[in-house]
Amino acid sequence: MSILKRLIRKSHRSFSRRQLQRYGLYETTQKIRPETDPGDLWNIYLMIKELKPRRVLEYGSGASTYTILRALAENDQGSLLSYERDEEYGIKVLRHIPEELKRKRLCSGPMMWTVSEVSNWNPWEADFVYIDDENQDIPHTLTLAEYGTKILIDGRRDQTQQIIDALQSKRSLKIQRRWVYDNTLLTLGDQTLN
Repeated sequence: MSILKRLIRKSHRSFSRRQLQRYGLYETTQKIRPETDPGDLWNIYLMIKELKPRRVLEYGSGASTYTILRALAENDQGSLLSYERDEEYGIKVLRHIPEELKRKRLCSGPMMWTVSEVSNWNPWEADFVYIDDENQDIPHTLTLAEYGTKILIDGRRDQTQQIIDALQSKRSLKIQRRWVYDNTLLTLGDQTLN
């Protein structure tokens, strides 16, 4: 990595940490997972605040779970369906989420909970998906995602291509791709999207 890239990344992390502190997010996210990049959390927070999704699907819980919930609560709308394969870690995450932000439902299969006022929706109905998990089944579970869905993938370039390939193998989609910090943001569109 070039010196310039390292300086930019360091500057972004420092700025993001200050913003998370300013908005009261930093302390709790550090308790959940101290090694989480503040730049990633700040970007997730801003996207949820700006896009105002109704349904957020998360693969891989952690500090991002709390960050997403806070943004949804501040938007005064939306719900979160979060999947975590490591039950012990998932329970640790839940311990740090204030009761006013959560209502919990455990289902069979991988640990799953919904945190929502309205928890009766299917994963493919999400309008925002955050992926911070390397589960090989994820690309195939997204093939039913609706047009307009935004998918943010945490730094996994190989998985990004697998997701794009899986989506395009099931139906004809235009996928807009852009990089946000160390992450990839995909937007699913129909044939008219350029």
